[in-house]
Amino acid sequence: MSAAPRLPVELLRDVFELALPPECITDPCWNVAPASSWSTASRDKQSFVLVCKNWMGVGTEILYEHVAIRRPTQLPLFVCTLESSASDLGCLIKTFTLCCFISHRWKTVFFDNLVTLSSRCLRVKRFILSPHWDPPNPNAVVDSLFSGISLALITHLEINTDMLPYTVENILDHCSRLQSLSLAIPTEAISPKSIRLP
Repeated sequence: MSAAPRLPVELLRDVFELALPPECITDPCWNVAPASSWSTASRDKQSFVLVCKNWMGVGTEILYEHVAIRRPTQLPLFVCTLESSASDLGCLIKTFTLCCFISHRWKTVFFDNLVTLSSRCLRVKRFILSPHWDPPNPNAVVDSLFSGISLALITHLEINTDMLPYTVENILDHCSRLQSLSLAIPTEAISPKSIRLP
């Protein structure tokens, strides 16, 4: 029995992407049910890697391309995966979404892992920050997250959380390649001061 011919990587990637639901309906921040589009797409991506050895490389790229942390317990496990992998999986991450509730008891462990994660995600182009915490501490999240990432590489930024105006201004000052910006923050927290984007 002869082996099936290998499909070109580009074609295989196109097939996988067509098998997944479109990004516009797989928002990890809104799809929380097990049968949601995000959950279904995540399971499909995991199955691409498991089908056969020839699909593993392309499947791994697609699996790690868009990462979302939806529960605080996911972050230490994800960091452990990145640290224990023989290949540099952090370089595959292009979109990072943080949309979980961070309780006071998780704060220290969460922020330590966030620093480690940010130092391994060197090619992130899109950030979506939509966390909730108790007590509110948005600047600690931002400081931890951006400690190892070059903001100059970010092309798409979405912030859906309470942040001090100077923190938002500081982030935007360093995003020199920004192409898309979405801010959903309380207007009473921001003075009517114009922000100049680079």
